[in-house]
Amino acid sequence: MKCKNCNKEIDENSKVCPFCGEKIIPSDEDLEDIQEESKGEALEEVDEDLDSEDNLSEEDLVDDDDYYDDEEEIYKDINDLLEELGPPKENKTKKLIATGLLAILVTLVAFFGFKKYKDSQIEELNIDLNYYLDISAVGENGDGGLDIKYDKESFINDYEGRIYDKKSKEQVSSARLIDELEKNTSFGVSKEHGLTNGEIVNITISVNYDKASDFNIKFTNQARDYEVEGLKEKEAALSPDDNPPAEENKEEDKEKEEDKKEEDKEKEDDKEDKEENNQASDDKKDKFSKYIKDHIGGSELTSVTSHEFMGKALRSGEEIYVYKINSKEKIGDMTKAFDYYIGLIDKDSGIELVRDGLIHRSLDDKTDTYYDISYEGFALVDDLLSYLNDGDLKVDGLTYYDNFKAKEEPAGYYFLEGYSLFLDNDKNVKLATGSTVYTGKWSKDNNTLTLDIKSFSKDPIKANIVDGELEFDADVFG
Repeated sequence: MKCKNCNKEIDENSKVCPFCGEKIIPSDEDLEDIQEESKGEALEEVDEDLDSEDNLSEEDLVDDDDYYDDEEEIYKDINDLLEELGPPKENKTKKLIATGLLAILVTLVAFFGFKKYKDSQIEELNIDLNYYLDISAVGENGDGGLDIKYDKESFINDYEGRIYDKKSKEQVSSARLIDELEKNTSFGVSKEHGLTNGEIVNITISVNYDKASDFNIKFTNQARDYEVEGLKEKEAALSPDDNPPAEENKEEDKEKEEDKKEEDKEKEDDKEDKEENNQASDDKKDKFSKYIKDHIGGSELTSVTSHEFMGKALRSGEEIYVYKINSKEKIGDMTKAFDYYIGLIDKDSGIELVRDGLIHRSLDDKTDTYYDISYEGFALVDDLLSYLNDGDLKVDGLTYYDNFKAKEEPAGYYFLEGYSLFLDNDKNVKLATGSTVYTGKWSKDNNTLTLDIKSFSKDPIKANIVDGELEFDADVFG
């Protein structure tokens, strides 16, 4: 090896040049040559040892302290020696750059792979718009028409948190979607005018909404039959014979006129009282609304989305304001809606909350995981009224078992052995047993009812509709 300073030949193991005193730093190539030469010499020594052992007797081998039991020990020593020598020096900068590029490549592959997986997880929704029609007959019997619109609240409760934009992957507001659908929907009726109660008409839904595919939505079952009901009966015109001569009834007309004045005065007084009561009621509603926002919250799995005044219950001089609390449940990757009821009483000592405990059993369809979610309230208005009833309970504006009007059979209340079943007009189901509540959807095909309550039964529950009653299989609620 030559000194790089004075160019004189020196020993390859020298650390300082004996001629000029320059410190010797071997180049990468010199190090590799030295290491390769050292490895070669080490292997030659091992071969010589092996050759010498071949000429020894068995007795010499046994007594020799350096004896190897087998070839594995020999190669082990060789590997130990090679490790002491170490690998040739590499260019660390290049290695670091290569490692960094590899890490970036792996990250990009993982990102695009996850993105593709996420795209595939966006739920395709088949929405039956018939479930969300609010239909009412207007006018007089024989000359009626239909008022058709969407039931926005039910739509929002069912699809909030379930609709996503396929491109941006951002959640789409169900309230904004139903508003846009309303603007881009037209309803066709097989007969628009001259309707009579009991008449069957066909309603078709035409939706011109190009963004549906962007949200992975498909609208299904866009036609239905509707039985007209609720039209007012026409008042029959009086014939001349029914009108007695005016001269013969002057006294009677005078009495009627006085009675009418008294009646008008009473109506005016009632109107003023009602306006005062309404103002007081509105003040209480504002007060209760603030209370709900401040005190009725959610939990780790739930959040309150809105509340709605339903009516009042009157008990022993107290007014109990009944509210429906609309909540949203976040279970796994899914979001579901659930509502329950509470009562509020305005007392001198403050607002009293009327509540009870219930458990909503919910199912994450993707992971097949059940969740028991606790609420402080009542599953149905009827449960709240039963809780309040002291034998002299009255209701004002509340819809419950006694005054519920079904828009379509078999909507209504059913009391089974150990269970209460409520089918509302929006095709929602509540099944309660004890403090546990299950929710789902119902549908009807001819005289067959189908209940889709996956948290109670993975399979649809069927029942025959016979004379307004439901006939289930004996073991369904056993």
